[in-house]
Amino acid sequence: MTKQNQHSDDALEQHFAKRKRQHTAPAAIKRHVLAKQQDNQSIRYIFRRIGYVAVAASTLLLMSLLLIQRPDQVSTEINYQVVQLHTLDNDTKSLSDSINSRYAKHYNDYLAQQKTYAAHHKTKAVLQLVDEGWQLKNCENEVLQLSNELISALSNIQQIDSQIISGDEVEIAFDQTGIILGITRSGNHLRC
Repeated sequence: MTKQNQHSDDALEQHFAKRKRQHTAPAAIKRHVLAKQQDNQSIRYIFRRIGYVAVAASTLLLMSLLLIQRPDQVSTEINYQVVQLHTLDNDTKSLSDSINSRYAKHYNDYLAQQKTYAAHHKTKAVLQLVDEGWQLKNCENEVLQLSNELISALSNIQQIDSQIISGDEVEIAFDQTGIILGITRSGNHLRC
């Protein structure tokens, strides 16, 4: 703060104090403000006092409840007993026999699954790309139309050769029911 600002602040404060002395508040207003303040202080004092008494009373009540209930408690010990059941098993399989039987069952399930996905027969055809999907034409002039959904489904399970282009000779694998299992590029040229 500069000296000029400090000087003007001091002058302003002196002027304010002088005006305050000239215009004093009526005595009735002063009495009213002081009475209100005393009422507020007495009410605050009473509520503070009631709060202290309430905390003390609740603490005493809690302590007395704990002391009264303590002798009434009976110690309850829980007794555990271990019971072992022994039986005779008529089927005397060893652990290795059960593992071998489970392995054989899983292997048979695997072979059955492989038979489901095994190619029943294969056909060679020429691939042509059309708007609706792919068109495969074999030597008997039969046309097989593949939709875009089938092509994407076979691509998702990696059953279509990714390097096939239009005009390639392809080999189509079918299962027993005639469902297409895969399409691969044929190394041999189509001979009809």
